[in-house]
Order: sequence, then structure tokens, then C-alpha cells
Amino acid sequence: MPRGSSREELRASQAASSDAFVATDPIYKELHGLLHNEAVSVTKCAKHFVDHTIAFATDVERKQELIHFVEVYGGSIVELAARTPYQDGTIRRRLVGVVHELQKATLKDPQSATGEPLHFHDDQESIIWKDLPEFWLACAEERSGFGEQFRALMVSRPLTLTEPVPWDPTNTTREMERWKNLSAFWAEQSSSSSTDHSKFALDAFHEAFEPVEESAQTGDRDFLLQTACIWMINGAKWMWPHCYRGLGGWNVEKWDHWKRCLEDRQQTSSSDETMALVEEALAIMSKAEDQER
Repeated sequence: MPRGSSREELRASQAASSDAFVATDPIYKELHGLLHNEAVSVTKCAKHFVDHTIAFATDVERKQELIHFVEVYGGSIVELAARTPYQDGTIRRRLVGVVHELQKATLKDPQSATGEPLHFHDDQESIIWKDLPEFWLACAEERSGFGEQFRALMVSRPLTLTEPVPWDPTNTTREMERWKNLSAFWAEQSSSSSTDHSKFALDAFHEAFEPVEESAQTGDRDFLLQTACIWMINGAKWMWPHCYRGLGGWNVEKWDHWKRCLEDRQQTSSSDETMALVEEALAIMSKAEDQER
């Protein structure tokens, strides 16, 4: 079978599996329903799932149910983020809020005589829900599934959470929309150090704003620019302070470079979606600068 055909079949299978999951999985459907119910606060939504966790944990015979629940719930958060349009800030912010509320919950292991925290795995840092077990794995799997080279790398060694994701020019429209939606979610989450994805923002800016010959990316330049704008629009509130204070790989020189690039693209972009995102990103950058100088 030709290599391309095999890849397309795999993608179709993954998409069908994802659609079946959201249509039938009770945990996903419950999370989706609560998030879209404005009468349910973020705190109550998180507490609902914390209570489920406690119910499983207090019964030693339900250990496997606890493991399944944590696995599926972590994946459900990421799947819901991937399916929430990046333009829908209300649902995205509610989802980010639920994750932060989960992390605040202090769950003691009812089977521990010394009151140890409840762990997902006994041999690693995986406190439920402080460390968000399975959530980080689901994020890494989304990243690994987006870049063809990254997928190939996975065959030879385990994935990491910090590697850049090479752009795959064969990515489908569905995959690109998921990536933009997740970028908005990760940008929003990164305002908290406990859910920091900021390295991937730097990757997005590099791929969008560096000359093509210096970039590993060879794909749809509009898509790369849209993704960078989405990161900026949803993350400028923490990005500018990072740049202003010179934290990590962030500095004012980079910020000014990104701004100049956006101003240049403002004059040349032909896509309505790209143009709107560029204009919004520039406005957000100016607002962030005004708040802290």
C-alpha cells in the first residue's frame, strides 16, 4: 500500500474514533453538558468530578474504575478543548477554570494510614488532581499527532512534553482547526505556572515570523500566522510581562520583532481570517503594553 494511503487511512480512523468517543462516552458528555450550562459555576463543575474521584478512591475494590475515570477525564478535557472553536472564549475560559479548580482540590488517599495524597501512579509524581495525571499525556499525544516528523520520532523513543512540533504540510483542515483551538486553550492556561505551555508559544512565533528558509516549517503560511496570532490574542496578558522582565526565553526584542512582523503582514495578507486575527493580535499587544511599562 502506498505510504500516503496508509497515512490517510490512519487519519480517517483516528477521526472516526474521536467522533465516536465524544458521541458515546458518558464522562465526556457529562463534562460537555456541565460546561455549556451557564447555571453551573466553574467551581461546581470541578467539584462534581472531584466527588466522583473520592467515591472511587474510598472503595478499594473500585481501583480500576478510578484509573479509568482519571484516564478518560484527562483526555476529555483535551478533546473538548480541541473541539471548542478558538473564537469561543466563554467555553474555553470555563474549561481553563475547571482545570484550575481541580488542581486546588486536596484529595487524601483513604487507604493511606498517614494521610498521603491520592496518587494515580505509586512510582511517580501523579497526585490527583494537582498534577493533572493523564491530562499532560493527552496534550503530548495531540502534539505528537500533529507533526509527521514528530510521529515518526515516536516510533524510536518516548515522546517528551518539550519538543517542538514540526509542521506537516499534509495536515488536514480538521487537524489544523483542532491545532488552532488547542493553541487558544494552551495560551489561556499558561497564565498559571501549573499549566504552562509557553515554550510552544515561542515555537509558534518562530515558525510564523522567521524567514521561510530559516524555519523548519514549509506548510501553509496563513495557518502558521493564524496560530501565532491566536497564541498572542489569548496569551498577551502573561507574554508581555514575561518579555518586559526578560523571563526565560522571552524579551522585549522578540516582542518588538513579532509586532513588526504582524504590522508587515497587516499590509499583505489576503485571507480575511488571517487579517482579522492580525488586527486583533496587534490591538491586544498594544493594550498589554499600556498596562505595564
